[in-house]
Amino acid sequence: VSGSTTATTLGAFLSEPIPTFTADFSSGVNGFVSFTSGTLAGNEDGIGGEDNNLSSTQSGTGQVVYGVNGRTTIGKKYKVSFKYYVPSESGSYTQISIRDGASTIIGSDDSPATNNWISVEATAVFTTAQVRFQFVGTSVAGKKIYIRDVVVSEIGEATVHTWYDQSGNGKDATQDASGEQPKIASTGALL
Repeated sequence: VSGSTTATTLGAFLSEPIPTFTADFSSGVNGFVSFTSGTLAGNEDGIGGEDNNLSSTQSGTGQVVYGVNGRTTIGKKYKVSFKYYVPSESGSYTQISIRDGASTIIGSDDSPATNNWISVEATAVFTTAQVRFQFVGTSVAGKKIYIRDVVVSEIGEATVHTWYDQSGNGKDATQDASGEQPKIASTGALL
């Protein structure tokens, strides 16, 4: 995490989310896929005053689910955040949620607003390597919804690269192989 944290103590480091994936939809869909019948498009401009948005046009009814694979590791803790925009003509939504690939709700907005960018964030230990964004509602066929500012951040993993010799003899022990470095913290807690 060199250069990517402002933490000055181990406790602060363990609670500080370190971004591992961010989505900039300026040149496409950034690996996002539709898990329901619908189409995705990146670089949608001028939505609620914002450019570079991902849109989903739903071809079925009831729910819209899309997301990205391979952005989390099973058993690790992540903070996921994004913004959504639902135009008033896009139907009635009752829940907008962040889920893992097993459809476990990580966090949700149970009173979705329309015609405004709304932030949703959640923190959880992931049971899959997939992040999903689910929009549940009625009369959504052929309608568009939008997301932007997707950030997936890992929390509290720490391994030791160098054990420093505290005796002053300069006999530090270094392990360059990342898979061999001793883990001293996981999911925000010291081991």
